[in-house]
Amino acid sequence: MAKKRNLSGFSLVEAMISIAVGGVFLTSVLATWQFSTKIWKEENVQSLLRVSIEQSMEKITEDMRRSDANKILFYPSSGSPYTAISIPRATPDGSGFLTLSGGNIAWDKTIVYYTFLNSGKTELRRTVYSTFDPNSTNRQTELNTLVTTGAPSGGSRRS
Repeated sequence: MAKKRNLSGFSLVEAMISIAVGGVFLTSVLATWQFSTKIWKEENVQSLLRVSIEQSMEKITEDMRRSDANKILFYPSSGSPYTAISIPRATPDGSGFLTLSGGNIAWDKTIVYYTFLNSGKTELRRTVYSTFDPNSTNRQTELNTLVTTGAPSGGSRRS
């Protein structure tokens, strides 16, 4: 009678093959996870940028709707291409209506949008002046100073 061999366990070759197959599987799972994470981060940044652009466009639209085309000033004043725009802005009262003064809208702010070169990067900036000067020469000087220096004179810079 032949002796029965104990066949429990794996041979060395079987163990090496299973370790290799497991390593390939684990490597592919980790590579897929890393790729997916990278794509998700890039999409998240693009999504946040898209939201920021939409919010900025809404703010510009709101400012332009509450403005007067006859009182808009540009920089440079001599001709295009323009790099800045100064507009009057009226703030609505508690009921949503604009305040009138002598039958005309009482402009209470000046808003300037301009491009500014900051450390090699061009930025779109928004500066809000808490007053509106009806004298267009004064406002043009104020606009010229703001665009050339990047610092408001008598106003507060907001983005």
